Amino acid sequence: KHFSLGAIVTQLWTISEEIDSKPINELTLQPLLHWHFAHAWTLVATPKMKADWQKSEHWTVPLGGGLSKVTTFGRQPVSLDAQFYKYVTHPSSSGNAELKMTVSFLFPTPSRR
Repeated sequence: KHFSLGAIVTQLWTISEEIDSKPINELTLQPLLHWHFAHAWTLVATPKMKADWQKSEHWTVPLGGGLSKVTTFGRQPVSLDAQFYKYVTHPSSSGNAELKMTVSFLFPTPSRR
């Protein structure tokens, strides 16, 4: 009851090649790990690992996580999220870290009993 687990897996391929387009062959793996605590706090890890099979340095692998909090602004419920990831491996042409900050407006519906 205190944790949530999930994953999103996506593989993209080019289905038609036009003269000026580059072929696409990319894999994205995103585990979704949440550990819930009292007072609407959550430890969060949702790293997005990528593989671009067209490149020699094809893997991007982040390591890290962050915190999430459900609160209100006035009467509006919101979820605030901040996560930091350091890339343990990545193409030399990309950055070596990522900071994700998210504000989600929540619109709960009353439960029927």
